[in-house]
Amino acid sequence: MIAYCYQSGQIEFGNRVPKGALPIMHGKAKDVKSKIQGTAVLAYDNKTWLVPGIRTHKDGPLQALIDYVNWIGGTK
Repeated sequence: MIAYCYQSGQIEFGNRVPKGALPIMHGKAKDVKSKIQGTAVLAYDNKTWLVPGIRTHKDGPLQALIDYVNWIGGTK
């Protein structure tokens, strides 16, 4: 399974990274979901996972994603 996100910071899961998305991490489904759910931000709808700091990072959203991937030991 692959965790990936869109420019909005929304994290989704699947077997491939769709066009317009960037990979976060890959591995066994339970491990990937556990890592994301233990580190990502849960949106107000209590369903959507977001990359932490995607809208507030001082160096912008792409750097927020890079920092998050490095923090969780995701895709290199």
